[in-house]
Amino acid sequence: RTRGCKISSSRGYFSKMARMGGNSSSEAMPNRLFTEIFTGKAAEKIRKDQFEGHIEVPGRSPSPGYFQPQGPNGKPVDIRKVKPLVTDDCDNCGFCAKVCPMGSICADNVREYQGICIKCGACIKGCHKNARYYDDPGFLFHRNDLEQRLTRRAKIGVWL
Repeated sequence: RTRGCKISSSRGYFSKMARMGGNSSSEAMPNRLFTEIFTGKAAEKIRKDQFEGHIEVPGRSPSPGYFQPQGPNGKPVDIRKVKPLVTDDCDNCGFCAKVCPMGSICADNVREYQGICIKCGACIKGCHKNARYYDDPGFLFHRNDLEQRLTRRAKIGVWL
């Protein structure tokens, strides 16, 4: 134990996750090797107490405040309570409730929400009747703005 962390268990956890990544041991090996190296470096830094209050991460410093979606006028929009709407084409099959990663759509009545919508769109993409949609102008602008600005994947990097 170091600083309340049980290093062997976290290393074991990441090793287990790496093994689960591939269908065969040869596919999982690169992930497993990377994970073993990464967790080994992290454990060594923790043991040597090389963390001086915070971890430096590449990027802007000091880091800006929390990201806030902006509308067409440049002012922040609050999309936290935006949820997909449902048309009359819905046959209440419940598939959207099954694919919702948050379990927010009620299985008995798919027009009702029982939790937080993270706006992932899984329910919209999975609906075989195309009966789910967003209509909030602030959210639609934000989504389209992101799609236009973020056209490439970020490069994966390790900063440890």
